[in-house]
Amino acid sequence: MLVEDQYGVGDHVVVLEVSGVVEKVGLRITTIRDSAGTLWYLRNGEILKVGNQSQSG
Repeated sequence: MLVEDQYGVGDHVVVLEVSGVVEKVGLRITTIRDSAGTLWYLRNGEILKVGNQSQSG
């Protein structure tokens, strides 16, 4: 994720069942805040597919 620039802080993404804004991208954990304000901690190794609504093709 870090090297391939799939998403970054401030991007609106959909990962697994979580949709929200990326708040932090670390070496092991990505933190996403959803529209209800819940903070989600996702292990980068478990993220296989990302929908980035902030990047255009």
